[in-house]
Amino acid sequence: MANWRKPSDRASETVTFRLRPDERHLLEHLAEIGGTGISDLLRFLIRSRAEELGIEGAPEPRPRRRPGRPPRARPRGEADLAGSPAGPASSPEPGPPAEPGSEASRPAPERRGAVSFADLVNQFIEHFGDRGEGTRRELAETVDFLTAPREGGPILPRETPLDELDSHCLAAARRRIADLDLRFSRKNLYLTYLRMMMHFAVKGEGPAPAVNPVLDLEPFTMRELGSWPTPRGAGEGDR
Repeated sequence: MANWRKPSDRASETVTFRLRPDERHLLEHLAEIGGTGISDLLRFLIRSRAEELGIEGAPEPRPRRRPGRPPRARPRGEADLAGSPAGPASSPEPGPPAEPGSEASRPAPERRGAVSFADLVNQFIEHFGDRGEGTRRELAETVDFLTAPREGGPILPRETPLDELDSHCLAAARRRIADLDLRFSRKNLYLTYLRMMMHFAVKGEGPAPAVNPVLDLEPFTMRELGSWPTPRGAGEGDR
């Protein structure tokens, strides 16, 4: 009949640690002398060391961090409204005046302006930095192509606020790319990298533009651009 043990006495944890060959041989030798296994010997050593230090038990383990991104911090005013009951907000009592040169006496930093398309480009280039040289070169060419001065202005000016890049703006940029005298593959290449940048903006932690990159920047087709080969005899009357 198997020996019954309480759940708290059952060995349920597996621990892996590294030893030098001489340490491993010594551990096996000590277990053999004591007539026990290595696991029982380690348990005995742990209990003995705890008794020497006067420790009866380990403290409660810290809660494990949940996987995924940490929750985005809400503005202070929003957090106060969410955590306080409805009703007029009470003003804090005035404290003593701040001493000159202290942190409280320094002026508050100016609020940063709106995020622009240039900011998105810089963030995406940094995020894209571990890619191959050819891929990074194509991305740089795409950025130059989209922001270069041309008749009618750049396709996407660098100073454009990110919250103004809506579906209508992307549709206009797509039409301008379609109308340029470029190879079919080159047009789709520029459109692909622009789509990737907009995906990065939508999934990022900053203000997300109101766009759907998959629908707003769908790839060009040969039929759409008028370069689809016409079958022989198309348009001719039946003979």
